[in-house]
Amino acid sequence: MKFYPNILLIAGTGKNVGKTTLGCKIISQNADNKIIGVKFSPHFHSMSENRFYIEKNDRYHISEEGEFSNKDSSRLLQAGAKKVYYIQGRDDYLFAAFEKVFALNNANTLFLVESGGLAGYIKPGLFIVVKNKHKPIKPDNKISSADVFVNEQTDFTQFAKKIFADNGIWIYKDSP
Repeated sequence: MKFYPNILLIAGTGKNVGKTTLGCKIISQNADNKIIGVKFSPHFHSMSENRFYIEKNDRYHISEEGEFSNKDSSRLLQAGAKKVYYIQGRDDYLFAAFEKVFALNNANTLFLVESGGLAGYIKPGLFIVVKNKHKPIKPDNKISSADVFVNEQTDFTQFAKKIFADNGIWIYKDSP
């Protein structure tokens, strides 16, 4: 697996555990770093007609978020991300879609990526998993290799203060 020190990967053990909320807090805490947000969905959803697609095929759709709404990708943009890409697609094309987005930006740009599936293809600089107390992580699951685990009741504002970038590398520092 290729190592991407400039990528912070966030995954979760279920829906609505706070992955996007955590991502927003981290972006807000590090807004001066001009972070690129990426939100993955393993399902195709209908989108507004004025959506700007970078690439759209039967395997994946890549669009740049430009709307202010309650959508997770829009929340990342509102939190202060420089740009946010929304990728919809099947898991077997996840990495191909990610490579397209990565190539659109400077290789040293900081990325915050919300995706559980991407952990099977890359080694991020920092990998955080938000756990749901009712959904344990299976030992063979790719998210079991995370650097940091937090539960959904964590104070994400305080936790985000422990996440920062130094020379293009994401760092988690548990103590001051």
